[in-house]
This record gives sequence, C-alpha cells and structure tokens, in this order.
Amino acid sequence: QASGAQRERYEKSWTETAPGARALKVELPGIADLERPVVLQGELEAPQWGRSSPGGPGEDGRARGKGELGAGDLTVHPLGREPDLLRSFARLSQRRYDLILGFPWRNTEKVTLQLPAGFAARRLPEGRTLESRLGRFHMTVERRGAEITIAAELTLFSHRIASQDYPEFRRFCAEVDSIVGQDLVVGHE
Repeated sequence: QASGAQRERYEKSWTETAPGARALKVELPGIADLERPVVLQGELEAPQWGRSSPGGPGEDGRARGKGELGAGDLTVHPLGREPDLLRSFARLSQRRYDLILGFPWRNTEKVTLQLPAGFAARRLPEGRTLESRLGRFHMTVERRGAEITIAAELTLFSHRIASQDYPEFRRFCAEVDSIVGQDLVVGHE
C-alpha cells in the first residue's frame, strides 16, 4: 500500500476501540524485504482511550480507599484493545478435529502511554509470564514519571493444535486474555 493508505488503515484499526483516534506517524521499516518479519511502528493520538469511572464515594457513602476508582479516574486497556485470543482462536468449547493455525508465529506489542499533565497511574496491571508446551506469553509494565510502557510478546509454537491438546490451548488463550484484560487506572494527581 502507499504510505498514505497505510496511515489511513492504521488509524481505522484504532478508531473502533478509541473513537476519534488520529494516526500521527506510521512506519513499516523493511517492509519490502519479504524475508524479514513485518514491523509496524505507529504513533497515535487517542482522546477517548480511557473509559470514565462512575466516581464519587463508595456504595456505602464512605471515601474510597487506595486503589479504588474515584471521580475523574479513567480505566484503560493496557495494550489499547480488548483481549481477543480466545475469541479468535479457541471459540469452541471442544474440537473433534485438529485446529490449523497456518504457521507458528510471534506477535510483539509495545505501547507507551504519555499521561497528560496532572494525571498519574493509580493502579498498574501486573506483568506476568505464561509458559506452555503450546505457546508462551510475557507482559511487562514499566512506569517512568508520566510515561507508562507495556510490552507483550505472544509466541505460538506450532501450526497445528491436535484435538486432544485443544483444551490445554484453550486454557492458555483464556489466561493470556485474563492478563491482557487487566485494567490500568489513571486519575488526577
């Protein structure tokens, strides 16, 4: 695709999750080399990245404790997307035939959030590593002042999941989704 179309497509992929998102920069270094993995580096401005919390005092009328959501807090998906591994690859509760994934693959994501002035992280997601004979998932969370970086790497080792291994694969997908689905909460300092 022409660079303008790449930018437009990247922006469109985010507007479903973050309405009003605008792609500031999109680069695909080395895309012409068919022997190299595809790398996309993008910069995005997303005015509606977070979801507002209900805010105010707790249900019992008392002030909220540390780590609880308060008025003006925003809840954010750390990787900017809903967890979707289970829905995409292991939707069925059981399989009679093998699941064909096409090829072994690795997906690496790195999201850096620059919090606006006056905001700070109230709750960070927990970094974790999952090891399975079928795949590996590793997520780290790092905070430096107003900048939060979340890095995740998912590797699937095989192109085929045998029907007898499907329940294990499904559990792995569900656990990955559980980690990716943790909330990052930010609020006024």
